[in-house]
Amino acid sequence: MEKVQLSEKSFWKIFFLSMFTLGIYGIVFVIGYIRDLNILCDGDGKVTPGFGKVFWLSLITCSIYGIIWTYNQGNRVQENGPRYGLEIAESGLTLLLWCCIPIVGSCISLFKMIANQNAMIAVYNSQLNS
Repeated sequence: MEKVQLSEKSFWKIFFLSMFTLGIYGIVFVIGYIRDLNILCDGDGKVTPGFGKVFWLSLITCSIYGIIWTYNQGNRVQENGPRYGLEIAESGLTLLLWCCIPIVGSCISLFKMIANQNAMIAVYNSQLNS
């Protein structure tokens, strides 16, 4: 896989643009998150499924697949953190527990997902430039 420079994400940009665009920007974010996660974790033997699969399976299973997806991505990031010299504190279970708190908890979970991926992206990009 060709190495490309990845862009860090801003929680607040995603939050406000998702509200302003009635969720369309949120879809764009998830597509980019999945693409970047697959690049960052390449070689770990796992592949994060694309947005279409996540969306439809979440819809069909009344969000159960979305919960499982969040759990799996949290664990995948935590497992791959050491490849970048990072200790990722939040596991998939931690992200799910935050989601149990209505509205605010989901935002905190998303914030932590973005922060963890951004930490990996910073190291990944610095490795490309050295």
